[in-house]
Amino acid sequence: MAKRTRNIGLEILEGIRQLKRGEHGRVTRVAPAICPARHRRSL
Repeated sequence: MAKRTRNIGLEILEGIRQLKRGEHGRVTRVAPAICPARHRRSL
């Protein structure tokens, strides 16, 4: 059995708390060339 080093549930809960406080969590940027394709597919 693998050693557990991360508490995923706690990480998710902390991320939700940050969003509720108005803090920004991880920001994912999408390349500009991908944006029109996503828009055409309503994603």
